[in-house]
Amino acid sequence: MDFSHSPKVEALRADSRRFFEDLIYPAEARYQHEIEEHRRAGNPWQTSQVIEALKPEAQRRGFWNPFLPYSERAPQGLSNREYAPLCEIMGRVPWAAQVFNCSAPDTGNMEILERFTTPEQQLRRLDPLLAGEIRSAFLMTEPNVTSSDASNIRCSIRRYGDEYVIDGDKWFSSGAGDPRCALYIVMGRTDPAAKPGKQQSMVLVPASTPGIEVLRAVQVFGYDGALHGHMDIRLLGERVPVENLLLGAGRGFEIAQMSTRTRPHPPLHAHPRPGRARAGTAVPARAVAGGVRQADQRSQRVARADRRIALPDRVGTAADPEGRGRPRT
Repeated sequence: MDFSHSPKVEALRADSRRFFEDLIYPAEARYQHEIEEHRRAGNPWQTSQVIEALKPEAQRRGFWNPFLPYSERAPQGLSNREYAPLCEIMGRVPWAAQVFNCSAPDTGNMEILERFTTPEQQLRRLDPLLAGEIRSAFLMTEPNVTSSDASNIRCSIRRYGDEYVIDGDKWFSSGAGDPRCALYIVMGRTDPAAKPGKQQSMVLVPASTPGIEVLRAVQVFGYDGALHGHMDIRLLGERVPVENLLLGAGRGFEIAQMSTRTRPHPPLHAHPRPGRARAGTAVPARAVAGGVRQADQRSQRVARADRRIALPDRVGTAADPEGRGRPRT
């Protein structure tokens, strides 16, 4: 099997590496200083001026929203196969993806908004996200339940007339600490009596909805999630219009299956990890284990992992056999 990249991807990789050498790596120290200043001021969850200053150059060079294919709103969008090698380069600096508007949770949220919302909702919610003007958060994980299995979610979404009323606690809500976070996509239970796969729904909740409480920032392995935060959020009786429910009641799992939330999607989360080792360059060349340099060992592991990843352009599912991320009506 041939795992070589196309000429298009090789050119993009070369351009990406130049971008990092010219702009990202020289900005690392400035970014770290900025974050430490924010921490000393008591609020690490602030907009990074270092990142904001780099975004216009990313747009000028055509590295903007490359994660979103099949969309008129992102004509430069790449397939998974094309995007994965670029994502590995982005992963060499933890905050770099934001420069290209390719950071989670916004990427998954933008794909959901592009696939499953009305033109009016896209104009109000999606376009500002694609422009990098606002941020978003995905609220699924809850305390006291095993939220990796979304059938355990207890947050209720009940319909009363022309509104849905939301009650529940969410935590590890990444992105909700950013002062520009304007939108939550909330997963909750609309019908506890339905079959497990039909109980959950997704609903759009503006972050400015009265009564929403951001209780605290939750640390992850001792880290505060500076820049966008992992927040503990309480929704008690929050009301949103019925049109804010995505695709229909009981279709939350279907949306997740047809979006990046659960579809195999290494570029967004797994593929940047090898890049964080900068292809083994962070390992001292003199470190030797069993006669083989550790740097070489790590590079070989990265190469083997890459060879094992055969990324389809889009993965089909029972609900979406074509793999194009479009709902069947």
